[in-house]
Amino acid sequence: MQIAGIDAGANVVALDLVAHEGATLDVAIVVDSPVAGTGLTGSSIRIFAAEGAHVTVRRVQTLDDSWIALDDTGLFLDEGARVNVQHTVLGAGASATGLAGDLLGDTAKVTIDTDYLGAREQMRDFNYELRHRGRKTECEIDANGVLTGTSKKVYRGTIDLVHGCKGAT
Repeated sequence: MQIAGIDAGANVVALDLVAHEGATLDVAIVVDSPVAGTGLTGSSIRIFAAEGAHVTVRRVQTLDDSWIALDDTGLFLDEGARVNVQHTVLGAGASATGLAGDLLGDTAKVTIDTDYLGAREQMRDFNYELRHRGRKTECEIDANGVLTGTSKKVYRGTIDLVHGCKGAT
């Protein structure tokens, strides 16, 4: 899927990804500004992974500095489900990336990899929140990036171990 920034507009998509029991789903989302302009791009993605499902989402954002980029992702994992999210944030004058997830079923696992580049006066804002509700659930959050010039980054990551999630890591 491609989200193209169109001058002077709000370019937004809402997407529900439903992976049924045992299914495998691989989605790539590219956010770019192929022509000069200014505006806002955004995506709101909800991922529902049923028992034993495997979902991979790769989102790459390469907007130029005149754009604002918003990204919001929600995760719901059933028993034994696996979700991998790869955020690559390379552009936009300001970007905000948020993700919240519920590991509902036993042995569910989430992996989040974030790579970013901030240059000139760009602003990067990341907020991740994962809640372990099932037993023996796992999550891993990795963030790597480079800031140059006067660019700034804010990173918030919260992992909640809810009562009853015995054996969660």
